[in-house]
Amino acid sequence: MAGVKQMLRRAGLAGVDNPRLLLDQVSVLIRSHDDLRRLLATVEPGKREECYRELQARLLFQPKPLEEYMAETKRLAERQRLPLYDPENVNRPYRDFESVDPGIERIA
Repeated sequence: MAGVKQMLRRAGLAGVDNPRLLLDQVSVLIRSHDDLRRLLATVEPGKREECYRELQARLLFQPKPLEEYMAETKRLAERQRLPLYDPENVNRPYRDFESVDPGIERIA
């Protein structure tokens, strides 16, 4: 945690001690939908909606719905064949689920 605090302070931000002030300052750094999408992709899934709600009113532009940012993130990750998310922080390689089992259509 000390490393995060130092990094935030070097960037001229309030640090983690004052979350409201930190959100105000971070929101000024988010200048586009791409910036917001990239930030939301780094937030833990269980805290993503809360982060979005907190930033929404502070942004200098009208944000899209959260679901749209997450759908864009998914499409980009698939296109780039990024590793799959694993809550235990184990990197799992990209998997093309459409080609895993040709018999999958029989189940559906």
